[in-house]
Amino acid sequence: LSMATILRSQLNIPDQLQKEKIPFRLHWGKFVPDYDFEVWAKFYEKNLPKFKDFLKLREESDPNNIFLTDYWKLRLYGKM
Repeated sequence: LSMATILRSQLNIPDQLQKEKIPFRLHWGKFVPDYDFEVWAKFYEKNLPKFKDFLKLREESDPNNIFLTDYWKLRLYGKM
């Protein structure tokens, strides 16, 4: 089991916050969800004001997706 899976099963904090509609931002260095990728990608888009700008800059800087791994495709776009 990954650490995120263990934390999710024990604490479930991000899901509880979403359920209660309490605004929050994840610290990417601390917790990057490894489940419900499409849901989280939509959450980032809705709750991070510069997220679309970041994705646009990422795509302009790496048009051939050389540095976009499957890991980040899932987490940023919600799909591979």
